[in-house]
Amino acid sequence: MHTSDPDEKFLADLLRQRSRAALEGSTAAARRLQEIDRRIHRRFERTVATFVLDMAGFTRLTVLHGIVHYLMLIRRMQDVCVPVIRRLRGRLVKTEADNLFAWFPSVDRAVAASLQMFDRLSEINMQTDDESDVQVSIGIGWGPTLVMGHDMWGSEFNFASKLGEDLAGAGEVLLTTAAHHELRGNPYRFRRRPVVVSGMPYDAWLLRLTARGRR
Repeated sequence: MHTSDPDEKFLADLLRQRSRAALEGSTAAARRLQEIDRRIHRRFERTVATFVLDMAGFTRLTVLHGIVHYLMLIRRMQDVCVPVIRRLRGRLVKTEADNLFAWFPSVDRAVAASLQMFDRLSEINMQTDDESDVQVSIGIGWGPTLVMGHDMWGSEFNFASKLGEDLAGAGEVLLTTAAHHELRGNPYRFRRRPVVVSGMPYDAWLLRLTARGRR
């Protein structure tokens, strides 16, 4: 944790208190656990659309062209995608290697951001050779999430991370069941994709794109 951040220091202190109370096992300790949990949820919990973007091709491109070439592609991706997040009222939480982690106030905005990113990257990729194209995959979740300045925690964030980093292919957007359910009545089109997440069967939802990446 970035303990220089006041929110994360607050959380770290409460988690230490929770650890001590959990070891006691008394009735008083159980009440303290409940109060600590309430304080954490009051301070950090928000119902948001969690958004995880991952770039494709790391191993192949670094073997063929070296790490500096791939670092250039990461910078190009960030220069394109971060402004889209901000333009659609999203919040960039962190960047790690070739990933972006963000949240949006609604699933609709997260999906709209995905489409804008694909459109813009497609335009840029038309100007480069295939080995310099930027290809990304995206996972989107929806639900109560502990949101801090430099991190997020929660089951929907975890699912979005699995979908975006491990299960979605290049040029794909996969939504969790909760995120898909939140978009009922929206004109976006989806296809159900059965997947396995941490050994458990799960229904993800693939956003169906036209050739231009729109609805």
